Amino acid sequence: MDLKGKPENVSVHLASLLYFVTDRRNKSLGDKIAKKGEKLIQEKGIKFDLIHAHFSWPYGHAAVKLGQKYNVPIVITIHEGMERLIQEYNSQDEKIYWTWKNANALIRVNQKNIPLLKEFNKNVFYVPNGFTSSLFYPMDKTKVKRKLNLPLDKKIVLNVANLYLVKGQRYLIEAVKELVKYRKDVLCIIVGDGPLRKDLKSQIKKLCLENYVKLVGSKPHDEIPLWMNAADLFVLPSLSEGNPTVMFEALGVG
Repeated sequence: MDLKGKPENVSVHLASLLYFVTDRRNKSLGDKIAKKGEKLIQEKGIKFDLIHAHFSWPYGHAAVKLGQKYNVPIVITIHEGMERLIQEYNSQDEKIYWTWKNANALIRVNQKNIPLLKEFNKNVFYVPNGFTSSLFYPMDKTKVKRKLNLPLDKKIVLNVANLYLVKGQRYLIEAVKELVKYRKDVLCIIVGDGPLRKDLKSQIKKLCLENYVKLVGSKPHDEIPLWMNAADLFVLPSLSEGNPTVMFEALGVG
């Protein structure tokens, strides 16, 4: 875990837990995380005044369980993409509904879903994602391209995301296939890693786009501003998002 930049007054305690399915099919995962958290709190003697969890399931559920046990308020920031949130809303899953109802406050990263969540909890607040302006700011494009060993004569199309179906990189690659019919000075760079890497690599080869699409893997967070500044166009072809931080980071570099 990268703890670079961690404030001195913040303590980090890592709790390992082996599990295989993170969605609602793993009905006991939220309870398992709560038990793991309780054990860590007791072993380390951790003192706290509030629990702030991210995502409804499983971490929000675990947070509410712990908050009730230790009698502290619970705030859950709901980062779920639109599709996942609607699935949760329509799921009739009592554990999800119980989590929303029993949190002291819910934070949603976009305004559209506030009315849905208010059916379960009156304390719902809109707080959009932000970005680190000291990292993501405009830089000299030519200098950045040289630093990253990118061609100066190419228009860079950039995507930064994990390689999952919902992130839509396969559609971006299909779009590049159409784009290069009209211009050859294009280079699409996909920054990120994930389970679809092999499939996307095969797609690139099948479409004969090896010279036009590059999978460069994951990069340290403090290097992402360089890639964004090198880009002429940032593309986020996701099928579903909440209010993605990467969008604000791209806007930050201009």
